[in-house]
Amino acid sequence: MSLSESNTASYYRVYAPIFEKIESFIPRQITPNMISCASFVLLTALFLSKSYYNPYIFSFCLFIYWILDNIDGIHARNTKQTSSLGEILDHCGDAYYTIIILYMFFNVFRINMPKLFIVLTGIFMNLKHLLSFYTHDFSLKLIDLPKLGIEFGVDDLLLLLTFLPLLTLIKTPVKTMQRVVYVLYAILGIASIQMVMALPTLNPMYLLGTIMIPILYYFIINLPLLIGALQALISLYFILNRSK
Repeated sequence: MSLSESNTASYYRVYAPIFEKIESFIPRQITPNMISCASFVLLTALFLSKSYYNPYIFSFCLFIYWILDNIDGIHARNTKQTSSLGEILDHCGDAYYTIIILYMFFNVFRINMPKLFIVLTGIFMNLKHLLSFYTHDFSLKLIDLPKLGIEFGVDDLLLLLTFLPLLTLIKTPVKTMQRVVYVLYAILGIASIQMVMALPTLNPMYLLGTIMIPILYYFIINLPLLIGALQALISLYFILNRSK
C-alpha cells in the first residue's frame, strides 16, 4: 500500500499515522517480503488449526494481519526495497486472504451462506484486482459519496470485521449476524459494479477468465485454501500480463 495511492480520507487521517509509527519500530534488516509472508503464515496457521472458532484468537489474528498488510508497503518505500516480487506477494496475498477470512468468518458465526454468494464474492474480488492492475489505481474505496461526506474503505471494512467476532461473546443472534454479512456483500457488490463501469478496454479473454474461474468455486466451496490459491493465480496472471 502506498500513501500516494488514491484512498479514503479516513486512511490518511487515522490509519496512515498509526502505520507509519508502527513501521518505525521494525528493524531495517527485516525485509518487506518477510512482513508479507508473515501475514500469509499467520492466517494460514489460524485456518489450519481451526483456532478461529475462539473469537478472541480470531479477532487478535485479524487485527495483526490488518497491521502487517498495511505496513509492508510503507516499509518497502522507507527502506527502498520495492520490487515486482513484493507487488506479487501483496496483491496475490490479498486475493488469497479474501476467501480465507470470509470462510473463517462464516464458520465463527455458524452462517451457512448460499454458494452463489461465495461465487459472487470471487467475481467481485477478481474484478477489483483487474481494475487495479490495468489502471494502476490501487484505490481501496468501497463507497465514496463526497457530496454527503460519506466514505467507506477496505481498511474500515477489515477493521470492522476484526472486532465483529467478539459479538459472539454476548450471544448475538445468528439471524442478526446473517443480516450484517448480507450488508457487507451488498457493499462489495456496489463497489464491483462501480469498478466494472470504470474498466478500460480489455482483452475479452481476461474478462472471461475473471468471470468463469470463480464459477468453479461452486464445486469446491469446501476447499477454501484451493479457492484462495486459484484467486491468487488469477491476480498473478493479471500482474504478469500488465508488465508486458
